Amino acid sequence: WRTRRQVSEAEMVPDVGRSGDVGLELFGAVMADQEASQNVVVSPYSVMRVLRLVLAGTTAGSEHEAAVSRLVGSSPLGPLPASASSSSGVWVRSSISASYVAVARELGATAESLPETAASINERVARETSGEIGSVVDDSVVGDPLTQAVLVDAISFAGTWATSLDPSETREQLFGRTETCQMMTTVRSASHRYSAK
Repeated sequence: WRTRRQVSEAEMVPDVGRSGDVGLELFGAVMADQEASQNVVVSPYSVMRVLRLVLAGTTAGSEHEAAVSRLVGSSPLGPLPASASSSSGVWVRSSISASYVAVARELGATAESLPETAASINERVARETSGEIGSVVDDSVVGDPLTQAVLVDAISFAGTWATSLDPSETREQLFGRTETCQMMTTVRSASHRYSAK
């Protein structure tokens, strides 16, 4: 997400003791910055991957390292299922150390200088998600002088439902804020089949 205001040093250190529910706080912050016409999806898995990139870039022993460590925790992230593809990276306006680039690579991400346009970031995401996700950032973000870094984690997933959707149990319904689509209206529970093969 992006914000178009200056952020104070105090705001950069999250108050994790206050809530502990990072996901809801993040979603609230994302939604506060969105226009009413936009739909937003936030993946907890992606949030954790991006926070691990942030943690890798913090100064050892700093307040920021401690705060981000509390958010990330010590549990390892499991692998994505074989039916998923992802693209993860950080693009920064300042210089990047070779050691950070190596750590980002170990985390399955790229660490590069912030380009002048969003094209190379979007092309990378499209390539790494087999064209399923084509655009995650636009030129107004990358070109904004207030933008110091762009963190991206995009996941494309194709799953199989254990019980197929019955088209007679759908109706046109608002999805998010702006899109109308066929929505399942049944009260029965739906399950999915997951295979890590």
